[in-house]
Amino acid sequence: MITLSKNRPTDMVTALKYAYAFMQSKRLKIKECSFFNPNPQKYTNEYIFPRDLYAVVYKDDKKLPEWEIFKNNIKHLNSPGYVCVASLDEADTKRVTLTHLSLRTNDCFESDLTFNIYSDKYKKEALKAFEEIESAAKALK
Repeated sequence: MITLSKNRPTDMVTALKYAYAFMQSKRLKIKECSFFNPNPQKYTNEYIFPRDLYAVVYKDDKKLPEWEIFKNNIKHLNSPGYVCVASLDEADTKRVTLTHLSLRTNDCFESDLTFNIYSDKYKKEALKAFEEIESAAKALK
């Protein structure tokens, strides 16, 4: 995995802007964004992860709510992070991921946001996609 960008959003709404922009990107195909459940309960012996690992999952941008609703969704705001996955091509051979993880205490918010690819072969194309995402995220209010 190759990290093309890494930054530290200072609050959850800023981190949510990147997820929203990722899902709205016209350069990306086969988009999915999953928000972690802060309190999973459904553990079983058959699976490594709990069955309710994710609190919310979006596929493509068709069911994405308006930004005002998205940024105020309590499931998003309480989530310890998200993973967004997409491809730069319809054949799904040029994968990109946007991952956000946060640690919160009463007086502190620490987070990492990374944009990754899996091959240098499409690095330039992926960087253009990330530039679009970053620009769209910064434009959100």
